[in-house]
Amino acid sequence: MRAKLPLLLRNRSITPARAPVLRYGVAVLSIILALIPAFLLSDVVESRLVVFAVAIMVSAWYGGWKPGLVATSFALTVSAYFSFAGARSPADYRRAIIHLALFVFVAGLICWFNAALRYAQEGCVMPRRAYAAPRSTFALWSPTLLTGCAVAIRPAFSST
Repeated sequence: MRAKLPLLLRNRSITPARAPVLRYGVAVLSIILALIPAFLLSDVVESRLVVFAVAIMVSAWYGGWKPGLVATSFALTVSAYFSFAGARSPADYRRAIIHLALFVFVAGLICWFNAALRYAQEGCVMPRRAYAAPRSTFALWSPTLLTGCAVAIRPAFSST
């Protein structure tokens, strides 16, 4: 069942669950909601990065890899603010940069794996649609037949 969208959001090629406004909105909203535990865990760097990684997983799962990258950049900005605000010595800066680089690497892997999962799921859906096609037949004119008889075949399979 399709939900009614406002006139500006209607597009025949995009389903309402995958509208760009909703996909990117989920990405931003998930990071904003991840800020709540991040403020509570501001002294524990690893816990804060895990909370943002979960928000990136949700964003990439729902919206795809592009909203996942938007969530990654937003989370990186917020995490960098927290990490560099508490750094006092060069060793602290080095540690913060290593944590943030590892976070970007893991977030990139999350987005990449979700894109691969979506690609594999779409690849599985296409053969299933062809198999579930109605059993209507199409007329195929055979060049070998001199009489011009029509040969009936099913659309999903070449031989029946």
